[in-house]
Amino acid sequence: MKKVVSLPICFFWLVFTYAQQETFDLTTYIPPQGWKKEQKKDVVTYTITDQKAKTWCTLALYAGIVSKGSSNQDFSSEWQQLIVSQYNAVGSPQINPIRNANGWQMKSGGAEFVFNKTNALAMLTTFTGYGKCISIVVLTNGEQYLATIQNFISSVTLQGGDGKSTATPVSSSGTKPIPTGQKATVWMNVQINPLDGSDHENIATASANVKFYVVYPDGDYYPEMPSAGLQSFDKNRSQTGKDKESWGKFSLQNGKGAFRSKYENIQVEQVNLTQLKKVGYAYNFYKCASVDGLTLQGRWSYIPNWSKDPYYSQAGCRQVIYFSKDGTFDDRGIWVSDCRNPTKNPQDAPGKGTYRIQNFTIVLTYLDGRIIHKAFTGVADKNPATYPDLLYIGTNPFYSK
Repeated sequence: MKKVVSLPICFFWLVFTYAQQETFDLTTYIPPQGWKKEQKKDVVTYTITDQKAKTWCTLALYAGIVSKGSSNQDFSSEWQQLIVSQYNAVGSPQINPIRNANGWQMKSGGAEFVFNKTNALAMLTTFTGYGKCISIVVLTNGEQYLATIQNFISSVTLQGGDGKSTATPVSSSGTKPIPTGQKATVWMNVQINPLDGSDHENIATASANVKFYVVYPDGDYYPEMPSAGLQSFDKNRSQTGKDKESWGKFSLQNGKGAFRSKYENIQVEQVNLTQLKKVGYAYNFYKCASVDGLTLQGRWSYIPNWSKDPYYSQAGCRQVIYFSKDGTFDDRGIWVSDCRNPTKNPQDAPGKGTYRIQNFTIVLTYLDGRIIHKAFTGVADKNPATYPDLLYIGTNPFYSK
C-alpha cells in the first residue's frame, strides 16, 4: 500500500430507502455488500480481504455507552480504548472540528499505524448525545475500500432520547439538487491570439484569457462563473445582494443576439448550436458541454507543462490531483501553496476521498470531513469525457499528463 494519509471520516447522514437497512443498538445503517459480518453483544463488525492484493478493511460499529460528559472526553477515551490499546497506534490523530446535528455531537480523527509490517490507517468517529456515546472504528490498508467506507458511513442514522431517528436527510453535497428545467448553461468567451488562427483548436497550447457567462432559461445571465460552481449557487440571493447590478439579460433570435447589462452590451451572431461570434471581434463564445455524472481517469495540475518535470511524479506533497473512474480521488497537494508545509492551512491540505461532478461543479468529499466545491467545465465546447486534456476547475486551467 502506498503511504496512507491520516484521514478521519465525514458523515452526511443520508437515508437510503432503496437499500436494505439494519439496526444495531441505537444505530440504523446499510451494511457493505459482500463483506463478512460478525455480531457480538457490544459490537458488530464487517470485514473484507483481498488475498491477491494483500489488502483488507474492517468496519466496527459499537453499541452506545454512557458518555464521559462531552464530545472531547468521549473521543479521547474511545481513542485510547479502541485504537491505541488494541492496535498500538501511537501517533496523534488528525482531528476534525466537532459537528452538531439534532442533539448529537460528532467528532472524528485518524492516524497511521503498522499492522503485520504494513502501513495501515485507523479512523474513529464518536457521536455524543442524550447521555450516550456511540463509536465507529475503521481499519484498513487498502485505498480501494475508500468509496465503500464512505457509503457505509453515509448511511448511518441515530436514535434520539425519544427513540426516534434524528438523522437529517440531505444530498451528498449538502445542497438541494436544481431541477433540470432551472439549470443554467455556461458559455466560455475565449480571447487569445492562436498560432493557427483558431482559438478553439489551439486553446490548450495558446495563452488564453477566458471569461465565463452563466445564462439561465429566463435569459438572466451572470458575467462570471462562481469559483465554487453552480451546485450551491443561489441565483435569487445574488440578484438581490451586492452583485445585483452585475446581472444582465441575454437574448438570441434569428441568429442574432446580445448580452446586455448596466456595464456591457455585447452583440453576437450565432455560428452554430455551440458557438457565438462576438460582432466586430475575433473572439468567440462557446457553450460548455454538460458535465453531469462525468468521471475521470488520470492526473491534472494547474501548472503548465508540469508532466515534463519529474518532480511532480515523486512521492510527497505535489500540486497534482489524481482522479479515478470509480469516483475516488487522491489530492497530493493541489490546493497547497507551499509543499514544505502542506498542513499550514488544514482546509487546503492533501487528502483522499470521493468526488461527484454535477451542474458545472465538482464536489470533493475528503475522508477527513472536508467538502470542497469547485466550478468545473471542459474547454470551450469540447466534451471533457472525450477531451480531458484541459479542464477548468475553479475557473482555472488544469492540464492532464
